[in-house]
Amino acid sequence: MKIKTLVLFIILLLTVFSCNKKNEDDVTIRKVLGIRKIALEEGDFIKYKSIISDDYFDKKKNENKDRVLNKFKGIIANTIDRKLNFSDITIYFDKQDNSRATVVEKIYLEVVMKNGKKKYLKSKEKIDLIKDNEGWKIAGGL
Repeated sequence: MKIKTLVLFIILLLTVFSCNKKNEDDVTIRKVLGIRKIALEEGDFIKYKSIISDDYFDKKKNENKDRVLNKFKGIIANTIDRKLNFSDITIYFDKQDNSRATVVEKIYLEVVMKNGKKKYLKSKEKIDLIKDNEGWKIAGGL
C-alpha cells in the first residue's frame, strides 16, 4: 500500500512540474509574439532579428533567416505605419521534442504605404518555434 501511494505521489509531482514548465514556456512564447508585434509596428530591425532563429527555414516558401530579415526590411522601407494584431492564439508543444512548438493564430495586419494607400491582411498563420540556449525563437512560418 505504501509503495502504491509513493508511486502516485511521484506521478502527481512530475505532472505538476511538467505543467509549470509548459506554462512558463507558453508565457515566453507569447512574449516572443509580442516582441514581433512591437518590432514590426516600430520598424525595429534589431528587435525583430533577436526573435528569429539562426536555424530559421520555411520549407513551403523556401526561405531562410536572411530572406525573412530582408522581407522585414522591405516592409519597413515601403511603409510609414504598421499595426499587427493577433487573436485565437493556440500553442502546440511537440510531444517528442520539448524544444519545439507551433503557434496557430489569426493575424490582422494594416499598413500604410509611403504613397498613403492602406493595405490590409487578415489571415491564419502557423509559426514554428525552437528553444535554443537563448530561449524561444521563430524557426519557420513567417
